[in-house]
Order: sequence, then C-alpha cells, then structure tokens
Amino acid sequence: MTSPQAIEEAVFRVRAAGTDHWAVYRDAAEEPVASFGDKASALAYALHLAHRRLTHSQATTSWSSPHNA
Repeated sequence: MTSPQAIEEAVFRVRAAGTDHWAVYRDAAEEPVASFGDKASALAYALHLAHRRLTHSQATTSWSSPHNA
C-alpha cells in the first residue's frame, strides 16, 4: 500500500482577476489554468481539478485489494 505522502500533491487557487473574472491557478504558477466570469464556476473547476488529481493518483498507486491477493 502506498503511503499518503507518496500521492503527488497540487494546490489549486481561485483569485479575482479584475472586477468581473475569477482565475484558477495551480500551485505557485503566475499564469492561470482557466478563467471564469463567476466565482462559483471557478471554484467548481478548481475542485474538479483537485478531485481528478486525487482519483488519478489513487488509481496509479501500488495498492491492491485484499480480494486480489
């Protein structure tokens, strides 16, 4: 089983980009990965990226089910 520290971590941030846009950043990047016209969409996208990253990391670990052992 892979330890929790072995899962590759990423931080997704949502920041205001002007008065009418919200930007999603990954880690400390200066360029956004996406921009949205409303905060809710930006937050939803950031959560989607984080969830996808987590599920992808878990799918590629060396963990195996006790039923397959």
